[in-house]
Amino acid sequence: MLRFSGTPSSEPTTISPRLTLPREGLDLNPKRPYFIAESEIPREGVRLTQAFQRARWTSGKTYVWLGARKQVGRGEHSSGLAFDEIANAPPDQDGRD
Repeated sequence: MLRFSGTPSSEPTTISPRLTLPREGLDLNPKRPYFIAESEIPREGVRLTQAFQRARWTSGKTYVWLGARKQVGRGEHSSGLAFDEIANAPPDQDGRD
């Protein structure tokens, strides 16, 4: 994924993932891209989390593993762009409309 700083002359920089799931191939030399199928990501986005899981079996033995969870993101956000919108003009400073 690329990050743009907002200035037209600047080059985009890459964003490194914080989780190990989408990081596959980035630690190799040379780096390999990690592709995710477009159908796997809904319009709302995806939220990946990792956490250690712990459970106790009926015999009393404890098992610990690293679990991953995929959840729907927080939804689409508005950029604030508006097209073909009619708005009232603010009144002049001298009080005339």
